Amino acid sequence: MFSVWLLGLTVAGAVVVLVAVRLVRGGASKRKSCARCGAGARHGYSPKAESARSDIEPLCVSCLLAQLEQDYAAYRGRVVVLQPASDLPCYVFRDRDYLQWVSPDAQHLDHEVEGLLKQIGACSNCGQAARCMWVESRGLDGKTFEVILKRGLAKTVLAWGNPAPVSLCGKCAVKRISHSLGGESFSYIEVCSPHGTDEGAVLPMGY
Repeated sequence: MFSVWLLGLTVAGAVVVLVAVRLVRGGASKRKSCARCGAGARHGYSPKAESARSDIEPLCVSCLLAQLEQDYAAYRGRVVVLQPASDLPCYVFRDRDYLQWVSPDAQHLDHEVEGLLKQIGACSNCGQAARCMWVESRGLDGKTFEVILKRGLAKTVLAWGNPAPVSLCGKCAVKRISHSLGGESFSYIEVCSPHGTDEGAVLPMGY
C-alpha cells in the first residue's frame, strides 16, 4: 500500500514539475515584448544557431514570419526544411559541416540530406524554382530528435508515416512554417534561417 502511495506521489510530482516548467516558459515568453512592434513575443530570432543570448531578438509570430519571408526570399542555396515540432526549444539552420560532425561514425543524416537536396526541382505548390525540400515531422519530439541526428531520416521521420518530401520555393516553405507556428504550443527560444549559399537542414532541435 505504501509503495502504491509513493508511486502515485512521485508521478504527481513529475506532472507538477512538467506543468511548472511549461508555465514558466509560457509566462516568460508572454512577459517579453516584440523588439519590432511591441506585441507579445513568443519566439527568439537569431543570425545563426547557438547565438549569444544578447544576439537573440524577441519577436512576435507576425514579425518572425515577416523576417523569415525576407530570409528565404534572399537565400540562394539548397536546404532540407523539417516541419516545426512543438516539443523542442529551437528551430534552426544547421550546415553540412555540422551534420557531418553530429554523426561522425555513419554520417547518415548528412548523406540523406545531400540526396534530398539533389532531388529539389520545381515548387510543388506554385511551380517556381525551388530551393527547399520540405519534410513533415510527425514523430519528432524531445525524446526522438537525437535518434534522428544519429540515424538519419530514412529510418526515422521518413519511416514514421509522414508524406513523401516535396520541393518548395522559399515563399511556399515559409507558408508551411507559418501554418505550423499558428498553434499556441509553439514558443521557440531560437529560430534562425539559412543564408547566402550555405547548404544543410533546418531542424527542430534542442541543445
